[in-house]
Amino acid sequence: MTKYSPWPLPERFEMRQIDFQREGGDDTGFLSIATQSAELGLEMERVFWTYSTPTNVERGGHAHFQTQELLIALRGEIEVTLEWPNGEHLYIVMSNPNRAVYIPPYAWRTFRYSENALQLVLASTSYDPEEYIRDRESWQRVYGKNHY
Repeated sequence: MTKYSPWPLPERFEMRQIDFQREGGDDTGFLSIATQSAELGLEMERVFWTYSTPTNVERGGHAHFQTQELLIALRGEIEVTLEWPNGEHLYIVMSNPNRAVYIPPYAWRTFRYSENALQLVLASTSYDPEEYIRDRESWQRVYGKNHY
């Protein structure tokens, strides 16, 4: 039994993109900076990255009770599919290392990666396996369209 309360759901589900300021552009390349400020929209508690993911593998397949995430494709392309509990879907291909996509709590997410893709995630909580919603059928039944 999880210690996390499933209610209340956010009033509105939306995907946000954050474009980080980009410095440089000469022969030395570019520099982008993310700070613990309002530009992120969340306070970071954890940073993790995925790499060497085979192109035929789908990752994700879960939602979170509380965790908010910012996903950045540092290299390659990452196909992101988000589904909100009300049945809306969003599909986006991330390929700009200067852009992040915000993933709110309760959004079911799946990811597919191009060859050699490198994904960086800034998360608002420490890792807690109880904070994950891993059963899609239960997620749909508890949080789905019938509850709106």
